[in-house]
Amino acid sequence: MSVVRRRSGGGVVFLGVNNHLWIDLVIQRDDVLWSDDIGRSMWWVGELWAAALAENDVASRDQLIVHRGGLERNEISDLVCFAGLGPGEVTLHGKKLVGISQRRTREMARFQCVLHSRWSVEAYEKYLDFEKLSGTTNIIGSDFSSIQTGVSGGLNEIANSLIVLAESL
Repeated sequence: MSVVRRRSGGGVVFLGVNNHLWIDLVIQRDDVLWSDDIGRSMWWVGELWAAALAENDVASRDQLIVHRGGLERNEISDLVCFAGLGPGEVTLHGKKLVGISQRRTREMARFQCVLHSRWSVEAYEKYLDFEKLSGTTNIIGSDFSSIQTGVSGGLNEIANSLIVLAESL
């Protein structure tokens, strides 16, 4: 196991072998997809993910919701990145499927995206001492229940769909 600090900051992200699809999308400032509005700039990324997920029968497109509001935080979102809900992120029946973070310079924006095939509460419990970090033991059951989601298999197919859809933008 390796522990790495993301330059973009934020809470902990746990990635297990063959359990996650992590894709970075990069656009230049002169791209038609660029938006100076940080939140709005992530909407197209969420739409791309929702289309790829629908194309791979994860759910129908109208069930996949791209979040267009502001950042929604809870008591563990500072500790666990996937616990919050940000602009462009995709949910299904109120459960988060796709997480997106953004790293931006004057010249470009990089969108780091993750989709879980299986959400692992156990991994977070194993590697983080929530009681010490937050002062409470009830954290796992409360906010983690809203993110216990994933897709069953098909990560390579979803990745391929994302590539094809991104190339058509």
